[in-house]
Amino acid sequence: MLVARHKLLVVAKETSNNTAISKQNFTNTNVIRLGYQKGGIIPIARQRGELEQELKAQNIKVEWSGPFDRCATLLQALNGNRADIGGCGDIPSISGIAAGQPLCIGAVQPPKPDSLGNAILVRGDSSIRKATDLIGKKVAVNQGGAGEYLLLKVLEKENIPKEKVQRVYLSPNDAAPALYQNSVDAWAVWEPYISIAELEHRARRITTTHPAPTYGIMVVRRGAATENPQGVKAALVALGKNAEWLNQNPSSAAEFMVKELKVSSTVAKQATKNRGPESVTFPNSEDIANLQKTADWMLEQKIIPQRVDIAAALCPTAKLSVK
Repeated sequence: MLVARHKLLVVAKETSNNTAISKQNFTNTNVIRLGYQKGGIIPIARQRGELEQELKAQNIKVEWSGPFDRCATLLQALNGNRADIGGCGDIPSISGIAAGQPLCIGAVQPPKPDSLGNAILVRGDSSIRKATDLIGKKVAVNQGGAGEYLLLKVLEKENIPKEKVQRVYLSPNDAAPALYQNSVDAWAVWEPYISIAELEHRARRITTTHPAPTYGIMVVRRGAATENPQGVKAALVALGKNAEWLNQNPSSAAEFMVKELKVSSTVAKQATKNRGPESVTFPNSEDIANLQKTADWMLEQKIIPQRVDIAAALCPTAKLSVK
């Protein structure tokens, strides 16, 4: 009896240890933390709840980190191991990778050439009407981000030396009052800030479509990409499904934006329309080539300190999908 009892105790101890290990593995590898900015697919997925249910069925727990006011702070959260996946523009994403942050490209949101989701804005009473009127003026941009990229590309297209326009580095939350209070002359920015400025503060755009449309990037913390590739891939696939839902239900997507950003229904509807159709896909060879051109241009402009090899910057799951 003593021998039998000893065997039972050993089995019980082993079972307890295995359970502890299983719980530890769940904690470490079966949790995906999604970081999100104000606006975009990830916060809509958070509100809908479908993504959480889909991943739960795959034994993956979803946690949320945010909201962040811009890509820079979201990338800091990824870099600081406070999130695993986040949606950013290609410019700040490439800037983060160039700076040596432990990030990789998990999926892309291909550009829409006719999108009105980016613009250079001026006050309604401004004398500035076109890009050449920016010479000698102050333009608010987010450093190393989509705003600075838009301004530089517009100046390049119009053959305006970049030194002739003063860039003022401000976050969106600081740039908006700077424009309205006449501290800067113009503001290069994106939705939903564009619609808020136009509809609530009588700002107007002096650009329409982007001269060099940008990609959206689903940026992944490298540790998560290597330790939990299945969880990362499942989350990215689920985000792709949410993008499809958004395209099929623009009115409902606008309502989610109203709840999330506390903006008017009019602002939300215009911002959703201006952004155009959404998609989240694994990058193909064309996407890699386009992003490499952007990265090389950023190096030429000295926006980043060193060259970024886009193919090498892909997450393992993204590399497997390249065709």
